[in-house]
Amino acid sequence: MPVPAGGAGAVARALAAELEHHGGRVLTGHPVRDLGDLAAAGEADVTLLDLTPRQLLAVAGDALPRKYASALRRWRYGPAAHKVDYLLDGPVPWRDERLAGAVTVHLGGTAAEIVAAEDAVVRGRHPDRPFVLLAQQDVADPGRAPDGQRVVWAYAHTPNSSDDASTADRVDAQIERFAPGFRDRVLRRVATSPAALEAGNANLVGGDVGGGALTIRQQVFRPVVSTNPYATPLEGVFMCSAATPPGGGVHGMCGYHAAHAALTDLSRRRRERSVR
Repeated sequence: MPVPAGGAGAVARALAAELEHHGGRVLTGHPVRDLGDLAAAGEADVTLLDLTPRQLLAVAGDALPRKYASALRRWRYGPAAHKVDYLLDGPVPWRDERLAGAVTVHLGGTAAEIVAAEDAVVRGRHPDRPFVLLAQQDVADPGRAPDGQRVVWAYAHTPNSSDDASTADRVDAQIERFAPGFRDRVLRRVATSPAALEAGNANLVGGDVGGGALTIRQQVFRPVVSTNPYATPLEGVFMCSAATPPGGGVHGMCGYHAAHAALTDLSRRRRERSVR
């Protein structure tokens, strides 16, 4: 998993700087509740929406054709993430010392245990031993942690929209299983439920950080059956979120492909206008 120096915000700042270098402008603190809000900000040839189907329906309203809107309403969201941040008084006391040098650690036990845990989540249950992804990113970026202390975050998969506060305790237990004495190192713990994740980012519906369930159908057709899944029926309006191919991940390919689709369409429209 990439580790930007100084925290994930460094990536956003670098992207904003690149945009501004090319004459762009970043506007924050300006909620968009309707596509008309964008039109009011100025004429645009292309609009790229980093939204999942639920938010697209909310901002586009009746402008979307009924058939397309119906397809978006059938979009299914997947399991959620329950995140836990830790401040430790020292390094994680891994039983296997080799893990001390790993930025990201997957804690699941045997393959059978991982399958059982993930199956339980899909069925709407909370596994006693959840699959946990743990990041000790100060291994690569020591400046993240105060002197002598360590900053660690982890998350477990949990049923969508779960409000089970005990999930954080199960995350603790799963880490303790592979790092005996971990709990004794914890100076502070902050748990963030699926509902809290969604409150901070409306795209994380029910705490789903992947932009939609990765069923076979939704892996192939994201978000609708279309030869150009990034385009919407609205002229110049495109989707670029994790609800488009190839889905969620630390790769940026959804936006990359959406940008190419938008530029191709823009070139076509300009040619047609010039012919007229």
